[in-house]
Amino acid sequence: MLESYRELEVWKRSRALVKTIYLFSGTLPKEEKYGLAAQLRSAVLSVPANIAEGYGRIHEGDYIHHLSMARGSRFEFETPLILCVDLEYCTKKEIAVVWKEVDAITRMLSSLIITLKKRRNGKQ
Repeated sequence: MLESYRELEVWKRSRALVKTIYLFSGTLPKEEKYGLAAQLRSAVLSVPANIAEGYGRIHEGDYIHHLSMARGSRFEFETPLILCVDLEYCTKKEIAVVWKEVDAITRMLSSLIITLKKRRNGKQ
């Protein structure tokens, strides 16, 4: 096992995604400060936070659960991001790089969850 969650590539990339989304949400209209911007920020921040919290848990099952919650948070911020396009606050092209990174993080989380489940089931 790694010495720290900070060594996980998925945590590093989701942390970088937080910065990207924070910068993007700062460009939204002022009236979205407590709407879309807040929702985007809260959900994206939950991804690396849940990875870290799960890593710190004693039981591997708790870690898997928190990784699942991180994956869910990734899907949670997808809807407000789509709505930003729908409301013409940005274009699909402008956030294409973000979508690509989101998809990569999703694959990494899914892979980590599967690996941990296989390892845990092998112990039983």
